[in-house]
Parts: sequence; structure tokens; C-alpha cells
Amino acid sequence: MFGVVISIIAFGLAAQGVSAQTKEDIHELSSFNSIDIQDDFEVTVTKGNYSVKVTVDALLSDYVKSYVKGHTLYLFLDEKAVPKDVKKLYKGRNGMTPIMRATVYTPDLESVVMSDQAALTVPDEYPSGSFMLSMTDKSVVRALSVNCTTANVSMKKNSQANLTLTAVTDIVVSTENSAKLQLSGSCKDLSLSASGSSEQNVTSDAGTLTVNTDGSSSSVISSNSGRVYVSCAGSSKLQLNGTASTLTAKGARSCNIDALNMPVEEAEVTMNSGSITLTPSKLLTVDLSSGSSVYYNGSPEFKISQILKSTLAPYGTK
Repeated sequence: MFGVVISIIAFGLAAQGVSAQTKEDIHELSSFNSIDIQDDFEVTVTKGNYSVKVTVDALLSDYVKSYVKGHTLYLFLDEKAVPKDVKKLYKGRNGMTPIMRATVYTPDLESVVMSDQAALTVPDEYPSGSFMLSMTDKSVVRALSVNCTTANVSMKKNSQANLTLTAVTDIVVSTENSAKLQLSGSCKDLSLSASGSSEQNVTSDAGTLTVNTDGSSSSVISSNSGRVYVSCAGSSKLQLNGTASTLTAKGARSCNIDALNMPVEEAEVTMNSGSITLTPSKLLTVDLSSGSSVYYNGSPEFKISQILKSTLAPYGTK
């Protein structure tokens, strides 16, 4: 069940122009379909038999660990076991900078967990059932493409990801803190949640699109959808592009929704001190209060529940 570390750790002293000696090994592993990456590993995942090609700085080779447990491959540096005199070599202004790399070979990829400053590149598209990606700290996914039944993505802190996801049924995405997501793909139901100061740039066609934003998050969503449901709060900003048949939007506080470039047949807006621009062709239903504003393009019919200290006007008058 146990392997040896999956990483390349190549160290250099820039000031002295020398590099530490490295050690390279290839290790066969038992089957796994999930990967847990920690520390500063630079990892490439590609299709092949269950194995790892590892190049590790000789000074740290005894402390870099990898093992398979419960079909998950864990990659990490056992920092507590590293002697103090070795740690000193990598600290300070002239300390050696670790470069930690590994090539992981697996025919299956069902989930990825990343933390610290781990980085991942997956050049091959992987088939999957229920795919899961969980990221935190300053971890980065440079490229990852998955064709799956369902997908669930969770990003926190300063994590960043560039993803291509094609799902038979649903894709669920949550970004928090200062996470940044670039996503393209398609699915039946797409659910996006953004909070904190996170950023989402999404291009994905979906039968149903649901977007929830809060905090000071910023989202740009391009989608050709049937039904679109939006709920925005805080000072979050949401831009919708593409087409849809219906739009249901709820807003609170100082949120800003720009749906001008997503024309719909019917729209229903409930707003409490937020703002929205939109393009309904047939019917616009509104319930506005507390200084809300709705600016519309086109000549829809109106169904008004209330307009209390708020604005409903053509876009050209904004």
C-alpha cells in the first residue's frame, strides 16, 4: 500500500549559483482514483498504470512521503521529521528555494484535494463518475479537464483553478474568500455560489442556471440556458451573458446585476436596495423597495407588486 514521495524537490542557491543534488525514483503503487496534494508540490497527472515518478532533493528524500489509503494517494513532506540543520538551509534571504515536482500515473481520477501551495496540471481529459475538487490556501490548478456524471468544486482562501467540466447532470461550484475560478463546459444543472471577494469567470451551457453571490464577489457568467435563478446580496457584482427563456432575480443591499446581454422572454425581479439591468421581451414582474432600481431594454408588459422608493425605467434613461 505504501509508496515513496511523489514530488521533485530541486533546490538552488541563487546567490551562489549552485544546486543541491537530486534523487529520482519510479514507484509502483496500488490502485487509487483520488489524490491529496499538500505542501509546495508541482504535480502532473497523466494516464497510465498506478505509479509515480519522483525526483527529490537528496537532503529531503528521507522525509518526503507518499502512500495510498482508501483509494487516495497522499503526497506530502513530513516537515516535523526534517532535522533543524536541514531546515536552516531553506530559510532566510539566501536560503534554497524548494521546487517540488512529481508525475502521477493513473487511469482513473475521481477526486482531487489540494492545500498549501500545491500546483496541479492534468494534460489529459479524464472520465469520471461523481468528480470532486477541493482547494484551499494558495493551491493552483493550471489545467484540468473532466467528463463526468456530476461535479462538485469547492475553493477557499487564495486558491485558483482553470477547469473544463462536462457533466451529464449537475455541476455545483462554491468559491469563498479570495478564490479565483475560470470554468468552461456544459451540464444539465449548473449551480454557482460566490462569496467573500472571490471571482468567477464561467462559460457553460446549462438547462438550469442558479447563481448565488454575496460579499464583494465578482462573477461573469456566459450561458445559454432555459431557466435562470439569481440571488445576490452584499456589494457583489454579477454579469450575465448569453440567452435564457426566463430569469428570476432577487437582490439585496447594494448588489449589482447586469443581465442586459442575456435576453429573456419573461423576468421576475424582487429587489431590496439593489440594482439590475435586463432585457425581457414579453413580461417583467417587479417587487421593488428600499431604493432599488430596475432598468430594462425592450417593450415588455408589466406586472407590478410594488414600487416603494425605487426606480423602474427604460435602460436608455439610466
